[in-house]
Amino acid sequence: MEQATQLNLRLLPIRDGELELLELRDVLVDAGVSRVELTKIGDLPEDKRSAMGAAASLVATLTGSAGLLGGVVAALRRWLARRPKRTIKLCIGPDCIEITGLSSHNEDRLIDTFVRVHGGP
Repeated sequence: MEQATQLNLRLLPIRDGELELLELRDVLVDAGVSRVELTKIGDLPEDKRSAMGAAASLVATLTGSAGLLGGVVAALRRWLARRPKRTIKLCIGPDCIEITGLSSHNEDRLIDTFVRVHGGP
């Protein structure tokens, strides 16, 4: 039996409501994720609302090849590149990383390490 990895994602901020979440779910499925659950977590507290807007949480289940996580992260970065000022927080267990659509040397290194530690080549 293949081992499943649960990848928790948090998208900040949400601007286009459910349409944006459905689009992100499709990106994950196209990248090979076997299951995606969408959970809107509502508005942030009043003091964060103006800066961050609403947030959403997605739970993606990855099963299969060891390189799947790297492909999922690459797909998420391409999706973010078309959406300025967005961040996705990815968590596997207690380990979390935030990615943006803007590539930087430091972000690239952190993402490479995260993928390598959690099942990438």
